[in-house]
Amino acid sequence: MYLDWWRPGYCWALLLVINLGGCQAFPRPRSLVVLVRDAETQAPLSEVELHVIYPANSPPATADQRLGMTAVDGVADLPIVPCGERSVLLKATRTGYLPEDAVVTAALLRGIEPAHWWNPTDQRPNFTIDMYSEPQFGIELIIPNGYRGLVTADFEIDDKAASNGQRLFRFTVSASGIVTMKGPPVLRRIFLTDVRARYADGTPLEDELSWEKVGFRWLKRHGHGAVFVVGTQTEFDGFCRDLKFDDVTGKKPGQRRSGRGGRRRGDAPDSMPPGSDQVDGR
Repeated sequence: MYLDWWRPGYCWALLLVINLGGCQAFPRPRSLVVLVRDAETQAPLSEVELHVIYPANSPPATADQRLGMTAVDGVADLPIVPCGERSVLLKATRTGYLPEDAVVTAALLRGIEPAHWWNPTDQRPNFTIDMYSEPQFGIELIIPNGYRGLVTADFEIDDKAASNGQRLFRFTVSASGIVTMKGPPVLRRIFLTDVRARYADGTPLEDELSWEKVGFRWLKRHGHGAVFVVGTQTEFDGFCRDLKFDDVTGKKPGQRRSGRGGRRRGDAPDSMPPGSDQVDGR
């Protein structure tokens, strides 16, 4: 029997079935109410630009709004369309503050009730982003005057410690080239390759090395920390060759190949004490 689906009665009935059934082909947006705060003062931040980034290989066709701005109370209401089991990235930017990325998981979105015209969603914040003010965080190692060789740095994160506005963290390296860098969780935001150094007399050690110029450069990860080199380009290349040789023989970095024993000054120990996660940035 031929049915006229365009008759008003049938059309409204079809739309009702789709809405009640929660058709997965057309997922309804979830109202993500974001509160943005200063990470150290907990004060709400206005004029924070929020950019929603969907998975590149499966962006939802119904995602029509990907940009938002926080109001005076630091809150912004973002309609985010679920992407199945995939997470959504939220980027927060504001003048005078470090950019912050936050992951909105699929489980979190599923827990938010879709908006209905007969039942408005709760406008209380259900997601929080903390942003740190500029400048960028940094680590500076104080090297003993005249030291040349490997520097082994171990990281020890105190999850209960606060940064209290501190942006540059200085640590003194021992005469044997060992240093433990203990500090607040913000140390995790610093890339190992961005760690810089200077001699105790104030002479900076740049990461640009030459055949005559002594500098400071990251060599590799090691345990819960990293190994750096203080030396010329020739010395750095030598440690790199040793490192490649170690991957085959299992010898410690810096150990002489002749097998006569001994370690170079500042050589890395066999293992590092257990501690927090490696500091590798966000």
